[in-house]
Amino acid sequence: MRLRDREFVARCAGRGFGFGLGDVLPTRRVGRAAGPTRAGRDVGLAVSGLAGRAAARAGLERAGWSHRAPLDTVVFGNRWPGGDAAPTAPPSRLYAPHQAAVVGARDEADTLLTAPGSLGVLDRAVDRVVALGRAKVSGGTLVLAVGRHLAAQLGVSAFDASVTEDVLDAARAGRALGAVAAGAAGLEVQVVDAGSSTGNLRDADPLTVDAVTRLLGRGEDLGGRLSAAGLVVLGEVGIGNTTVAAAVAAGVLGVDAEEVVGLGAGADSATFARKREVVRAALHRWRTRGSAPETPTPVHRLAALGGPEIALLTGVVLGVARAGGVIVLDGLATGVAALVAAEIEPAVAAHLIAGQRSSERAHAMVLNRLGLEPLLDLRLRAGEGVGAALAAQLLLSGLTLRATAARTHP
Repeated sequence: MRLRDREFVARCAGRGFGFGLGDVLPTRRVGRAAGPTRAGRDVGLAVSGLAGRAAARAGLERAGWSHRAPLDTVVFGNRWPGGDAAPTAPPSRLYAPHQAAVVGARDEADTLLTAPGSLGVLDRAVDRVVALGRAKVSGGTLVLAVGRHLAAQLGVSAFDASVTEDVLDAARAGRALGAVAAGAAGLEVQVVDAGSSTGNLRDADPLTVDAVTRLLGRGEDLGGRLSAAGLVVLGEVGIGNTTVAAAVAAGVLGVDAEEVVGLGAGADSATFARKREVVRAALHRWRTRGSAPETPTPVHRLAALGGPEIALLTGVVLGVARAGGVIVLDGLATGVAALVAAEIEPAVAAHLIAGQRSSERAHAMVLNRLGLEPLLDLRLRAGEGVGAALAAQLLLSGLTLRATAARTHP
C-alpha cells in the first residue's frame, strides 16, 4: 500500500468510517469504465462507509446462502491420498465449459442496458448456452422418441396401448401436438421409433442389457449429428412410460415408489394405485434379485427398470453433450434420460436446460438432482416434447435479446 493510500485509510478511521477492499478489477474492465490505467496492472476497488451502519449479517447470509460456522468446521487437514490409496477417476471424455467461459457469459450479460439478471431464470439459461459457445444458435430439432411398454397391459394408464401408434402416425404426418409445437418454435422434427419392451416391468426386466447398449449407441449417434443444427429438444411418446420413468427415477434417487409415482395423464385413483403397485414390485424385484451386480451400472438399471425411448434419449443426451451442444428437456421421461446420462458422464449437466416442470410427482426431484430450474411451470401433461418446444422458443428469444439489446458501452 502506498503512502497516500495509508493516509486515506487513516483519515477514514478518524471520521468513524470503515474501509475495505471490495473487489479487484481487471485492467480491461476499469479501462472501459474510467479510461486507461497503467498497463498490466489490475485495480483494487476500495469501499468505505460508516462503521456504525454496517449490517448485522453478511449479505449472502441475509439472502439465505449460508450461516456463519466455526472455522474448524470448514477447514480440513486431510490430503488427497497418493499411490495405490488414491481413488480411481471415473473414465470420462467430456468436460464442462471452462470457468472463463462461464464467467465471461455473465460478465457480457452485465453490460446490457438493463438490471443484472433482469430476465430471471431465462438469463441463467442463456448464460449456459453462451458459455457452451452456442450464442449464435437460431434453431434446432425436436427428437420425438417413441416406445412401447408391456407395462401398459397392467392397467397403469387411462389410455389403451394402441394410442402410441396413433400419436406416432400423427407425428410422422406433422400433426401431433409435439410436432405442431415444434413447428411453431421454428424447430425441425425427427421422429424415432425406439421399439418395444420385452418385459412388463413388474415381473421381468423391460429390456436386455444388449438392447439398452444398442439404443444408447443409436441415440448417441443421432445426438452427435443433430447438435450441429442447433438446440436438441427432447420429447417422447409411449403409453405407460410415466410408470417406467418413475421406476427409473426411484432406482437412481434411492427412494420408494410412494415418493415418485404420480397420476399421469387422465388417470383415476384405481389406475394410480395399480401404477404404484407396479413400480413398488419392480423396485423390489430389482433391489432383491440375486443376480444383480454388486455395483449396478446405469445400463443394468435401464435394462431392469427402463424403456426403449428412455434408453434412446439417454444416448441422445450423451451424444449432444459430447458434441458440445445444448439439450432442452421436457417432462419426467426426458428428465430421467438426462439423469441416467449424468450418471454415465457427470459433465452432461452443463449442457442441459430444463424446459418445464410437469405435474408428475418425481419430476421436481429429478430436476433438483440435476441442479436445474425450469423455464416453464405450466402443469403440463401433454408429453411429446410440447413443453420443451415452447421453452426452446423462449430460449431462442432470450438469445436474440442477449445479442441485440443495447449495451452500457460500445
